Amino acid sequence: MNHGDKVCADNNGSSEPVSLIEKVARRYRSDGLSGVSWIAVKRLTCRWPVLFFYTFTAPNATLTNIRANNRFEFEVSSEVPCEKHLNQLGRTRVLFDRRLGQGHRYVIAFDGDNAVGLLWAHDGDVHFEQQYGFNVPFGRDQLFYYDSLTLPEWRCQGVLQGMLGALAKHTIQQDGKAELAAIIETSNLGSRRAHEKLGFSKRQLNMYCGALSRYRPFVLWRRK
Repeated sequence: MNHGDKVCADNNGSSEPVSLIEKVARRYRSDGLSGVSWIAVKRLTCRWPVLFFYTFTAPNATLTNIRANNRFEFEVSSEVPCEKHLNQLGRTRVLFDRRLGQGHRYVIAFDGDNAVGLLWAHDGDVHFEQQYGFNVPFGRDQLFYYDSLTLPEWRCQGVLQGMLGALAKHTIQQDGKAELAAIIETSNLGSRRAHEKLGFSKRQLNMYCGALSRYRPFVLWRRK
């Protein structure tokens, strides 16, 4: 899932504990009463994992028009990076071996010889959301992207935009798939807005509750 890699303020969450009152206040300021209602539902169902998230999609043809920062270079690959770049990104060879062995691919962003960004993608019928343990179905004409990362020093400089543009171009040339898909938690307002600015739109609203369905989320709303 794409939790925090936003166009500007990506992956900048604080490790300090936040009180329930402050959480409610933040959600009210960002999402109004609807945001507060999500917190209430989660608190009432706290015995089981509960997650609300949107499925976002964007035409690859739109994403290819993203103007990337010329400072960076982007590479789509299915080979394990060198140790230097793994260390710079804070990722392990084991992770790459596992995902590449499943047929996934990745986009890596470079500033000179430094690896500064990464995102993953794959096709198929479903995406397995490892953190929560459920499957997310998506269309045969879609490529699913997830687990994006931009290192702190390079945020707000167009790294994510460039990686998405490179992935879209590669997808059109190699696979002919029409859309890029992603899932974003309803509470991640910054990431939602950032993706909408890039050309993504909400396709459906989903709910996952471990007490009701072990492997598959429920669709609460779908765009016609």
